[in-house]
Amino acid sequence: DFYDAARLKLCGDLGQVLFSPFDLRDEESIARAVRYSNVVINLVGRDYETKNFKYHDVHVEG
Repeated sequence: DFYDAARLKLCGDLGQVLFSPFDLRDEESIARAVRYSNVVINLVGRDYETKNFKYHDVHVEG
């Protein structure tokens, strides 16, 4: 959600921090999201499981 991540934009200069939507289960979607990036920081981690993603899905497969 944009509003959950908006506060992180303050961590960099204008144009340095960009958020790209992607599907964790789709490699092509991830490749498109990071195509022109020099650095990618994974902020997907969760400290609880959801109905859609288990720990293994997010931290190992993802």
